[in-house]
Amino acid sequence: MKYAFRALLLLFLSSAILFWPRNATVFLKVEKEDSLSQLFSEELGESASVALLGGLRIPLAVWLWMQVEVCWEKKEWDKMEPLLEQIILLEPHEIIYYTMASWELAWNASYGASDKVEKRFYIDAGKKLLEKGIAKNPESSLLHEYLGVLLRDRLQDHEGAAASFAKASRLPEAHSYLRRFVVYELAATGNHDLEAYNQLKILYSEGEGERTPLLLSLKEKLEEKIYKTKTKRSRKKMF
Repeated sequence: MKYAFRALLLLFLSSAILFWPRNATVFLKVEKEDSLSQLFSEELGESASVALLGGLRIPLAVWLWMQVEVCWEKKEWDKMEPLLEQIILLEPHEIIYYTMASWELAWNASYGASDKVEKRFYIDAGKKLLEKGIAKNPESSLLHEYLGVLLRDRLQDHEGAAASFAKASRLPEAHSYLRRFVVYELAATGNHDLEAYNQLKILYSEGEGERTPLLLSLKEKLEEKIYKTKTKRSRKKMF
């Protein structure tokens, strides 16, 4: 595997030097390194480095993902994170890499962490990759959705999750259930009952397709909670 990588690296170097002779000194220096991160050196810059890779970007990203799988099998979480960063750099507009990378870090790596600090590190790393993906692909409903799921399930940030699901629901190719997710997360905060109920009523008015068992159950709970809140306020005014 190591020799195959070196052969691939040498192929890249020869092509780069052929088409970009000005950067020959940079690539000759890279040739002496074992680390792929040297391909994205500060001296050359990320954008130029990726451009130089040209048609090698896709197979190199696939090869790197194979190394991620090896890290997963060996539970070498610390080696996985930089590989995922490099894959994202190679393929900044491939949405699936962001979603899979965030899952590997925020779920797999964090569950395998040795303590709370390390666990939070991997969750935050997964979150940052999704945010980077959104910055590069702002019209991707799926990336906003994945960020919402991460905020909900890994950080218990229901307000943040509601905001992410709301953004996702307004973008092309958005799933219909995202608007219900917004309602669920608003209700879960405990501070947005009326807003959640108003949005729930809109969904309810759209017909049977939106009247899921969970939505109907939440409707009853919110109505009861809002009624009790109004009753308490009325009593306070009386006294």
